[in-house]
Amino acid sequence: MVHFEDMIQGPQTCDLTREAGDVIVHRRDGIIAYPLAAAVDDSDDIDNVVRGADLLGATAAQIALMQGIDRSIPAYAHLPVLVDKHSAKLGKQTEAPAITEPLDALHNVWCALGQAAIHADRTEDFIASVRDAWQPERIPRVASIRVAA
Repeated sequence: MVHFEDMIQGPQTCDLTREAGDVIVHRRDGIIAYPLAAAVDDSDDIDNVVRGADLLGATAAQIALMQGIDRSIPAYAHLPVLVDKHSAKLGKQTEAPAITEPLDALHNVWCALGQAAIHADRTEDFIASVRDAWQPERIPRVASIRVAA
């Protein structure tokens, strides 16, 4: 049983035997598999890991691997993934539209993450404002957020 506190998604518990089964650590083609590579990479002088909630399920196995190789375990924060109207993750693979207005895109993502609106006329001003305005406790505890794409 692996327990950890995700800074956004809250307390997590996973019975690896029942929920994950055997974790592949070395592929047939000789490449080290993602769970072990991520476990080693994330525990090498890393204090915080911030990534998409779509990877939350892999975290318990990575923690177990870190414990098995006697590595320190970082704090985790899994952000909701932005998806389109068909629940497809926004990205190149799903042919999400290109960002043509960076300031609008930043503002939309900022608000989708539950943050209070920031009024700025320039991208640089927006970025300068977010550090003091960031309130992680306002981020929705969900795996995904549907946005207009």
